[in-house]
Amino acid sequence: MIDELTILAAPPTAHEAAIAAELQGLTASIARRESAARLAWANMKPQQCHQNVAAYVRLDPDKSSSHQVGWWQQGDQFVLHSVARIKGQYICLTPQQSGVPDNFPFLVDPKITQSDEGEGVIRFLRDGIAFPHVVRGNPERIMRVASLGLERISLGIDPNQVWNWMDQEINSHQ
Repeated sequence: MIDELTILAAPPTAHEAAIAAELQGLTASIARRESAARLAWANMKPQQCHQNVAAYVRLDPDKSSSHQVGWWQQGDQFVLHSVARIKGQYICLTPQQSGVPDNFPFLVDPKITQSDEGEGVIRFLRDGIAFPHVVRGNPERIMRVASLGLERISLGIDPNQVWNWMDQEINSHQ
């Protein structure tokens, strides 16, 4: 958590700003989250969206699903995420913490390519270049929220409370 907050608190780069400008111009589709019971039955893992979708697509007996890589729009930040396209719908196959919406804006990004590096490691490039897995549309605000999150962690506040507070702060500006 500290590593992730440190990344979010870092100053923006020109590369991140260029990606953010592109993403803000894309039209989001709606992704639907699969039920927690079905995800548990299928043994899907939290925070393993890319691996969960890859496994689902590989094991799909009909071979009718596809792996879609893009961005889960969370307020004014974009988080790299994978969902499955099943019967024309975008379906999230990754268990989430409580309080996460059942439907969320998802932007398919055709500029992202992926390669399986083996042992569950998937490498992503965008236009052939490595990119940040969180792109901030308003870096100054996200930096402020992340810095306050780091401060709260250092004071011993429960990390789950910090995440919940951060989610509320970030998503309150959609």
